[in-house]
Amino acid sequence: EFIGVDWVFKSKWGRIRPVIQTDVGGNPTYDTFRIDEANGVIAVVWGLDEVGKVRVGVISQERQVADNPFGNDQAAPVFEQTPMGLVEKIGNRLETPEETAVREAREESGITVVKSVSRPKFPKQNAGAGYFGSWDELVFVRVDLEAINQVKFVSDEIIYKVEFIKLQQLFRDIKEGKSERGLARDATTLSAY
Repeated sequence: EFIGVDWVFKSKWGRIRPVIQTDVGGNPTYDTFRIDEANGVIAVVWGLDEVGKVRVGVISQERQVADNPFGNDQAAPVFEQTPMGLVEKIGNRLETPEETAVREAREESGITVVKSVSRPKFPKQNAGAGYFGSWDELVFVRVDLEAINQVKFVSDEIIYKVEFIKLQQLFRDIKEGKSERGLARDATTLSAY
């Protein structure tokens, strides 16, 4: 599997290794790194407001980045993003993508009532196919917006706030690149929306 690979870094969250792209004749044309993450799930958490308009849950979460666009000596940036996380073990089995999405939505956005869980026809998502070898699962979690616990987060992650915003606002944030919720430039979140 790792023919010609000089090294592989492994952890419980995945692995990274060098790879070489070749042309049709098998000649090397490009080298890069391949990142294989543990099984991940992207949860698009949404609900209908009092007038029947869709609102999407976004969290403001501090993220360590490899290269901080504001300078590597600056604090880690805060991103406006969708809840996401890794599949966990329940007893002797792994969670289903749907179970992971609901758990992450509860932990990261304070939801208490799930109305439905669904998947798109192609439920896979890749943040960057040029270097990511793993594909996350994409799950839509519809929630009751009247049953949100804004003050209680179960997450041990650095999440500053949760908001359920209108789609128009989400699109404005993506267009501008940032808002008071954080940077709207997380590749995983953008491709999920």
